[in-house]
Amino acid sequence: MARNKGTFNFAANLQVKLQELLDPRGGVTTKAELINKETFPYDGDTIYMKEGMLVSVSQTHEVYMLISLENIFAPDYSGWLQVDASAASQVEVVDSLTSEDATKALSANQGRLLKELIDEVSNKVASIYTPKGSKDKYTDLPADAAVGDVWNVVEAYNGYPAGTNWAWTGTEWDALGGIVDLSNYYNKGEVDGAISAALTPVNTEIGNVKTLAETNQTNLGTLQGEVNTLSGTVSGISASIGTINEKNTAQDNRLTALEELVTGGGGEGEEDQTLLQKVNANTLAIAQLEAATINGMTLVDDEGNAKQLVLNGSNVLVGTNTNGVDASLSLVAAIGANKSAIDTLNGDAETEGSVDYKIANAFKWVEVTA
Repeated sequence: MARNKGTFNFAANLQVKLQELLDPRGGVTTKAELINKETFPYDGDTIYMKEGMLVSVSQTHEVYMLISLENIFAPDYSGWLQVDASAASQVEVVDSLTSEDATKALSANQGRLLKELIDEVSNKVASIYTPKGSKDKYTDLPADAAVGDVWNVVEAYNGYPAGTNWAWTGTEWDALGGIVDLSNYYNKGEVDGAISAALTPVNTEIGNVKTLAETNQTNLGTLQGEVNTLSGTVSGISASIGTINEKNTAQDNRLTALEELVTGGGGEGEEDQTLLQKVNANTLAIAQLEAATINGMTLVDDEGNAKQLVLNGSNVLVGTNTNGVDASLSLVAAIGANKSAIDTLNGDAETEGSVDYKIANAFKWVEVTA
């Protein structure tokens, strides 16, 4: 593509009577205007600038070349390159000299630059530590050390621990490790002791709790056994109470039946009442015979008749009056028979004819033994 040579041809010079640039794009007041879109003519996203254009900054007397139209407004000025005016002037000065003078000037300038470079490197190298080795004591450190020399000192010195590295600053030896005051800190032995002391009562208490738990477990087992035994005892007592209640009920029933029998309310009624009357009458007669003189004693029978007792050999006869004797009735035989009836009353439920036997048969009881 051919270079654009322009649109208008000028046959004469321009006399600009204005203290401004003919093309305002060629200069700005501040550097910040270089990255301000409003500084240059534009139409939408099209910026009317060309890479290679020079723009002067009047405030700082600097010249910048546009090297990237894409980054023309980048905040880091990456779209612009500052033109070194001093270098250009030096080139002009060199061009005005003869070749011999130029050679001398360039050699002198190179020597100056080389010296500055050496001094700068020396200063930077001087700030780098150089390990030199080890010394037994601080007093063994050399007096002719160079700046940056570093020696390891085996023994402790002035509060610094053994093995501290010492660097020569040019005026004094500097401990690279520095001083760390550990006096307020526990060492390993002290920490272990403190932990052990703190754990001792805790372990003791844990042991006590464990022992108490084991004791309580044993006591609970014993208590459980006692409860089981007591439960069995209570069950036995409950069964005994049931048996006693059954016996008491049976006894109450027997007493009730006996009471009914005595008062005439028994199962056989009149027969039982007659028997009871006979028992009472003969018991009284026996008592009277034992307490009184039989011969000539008068008794009154149930019908109110007076009877006289008369001894006749081994028999006691009951007379019908005071003079005659009714030999048809033998009192001894009557007493003997009635005594047998009394003994029968004192029998049990298995003795036929006894009161218990009659009660048991009347109420269908079964004898209960303890």
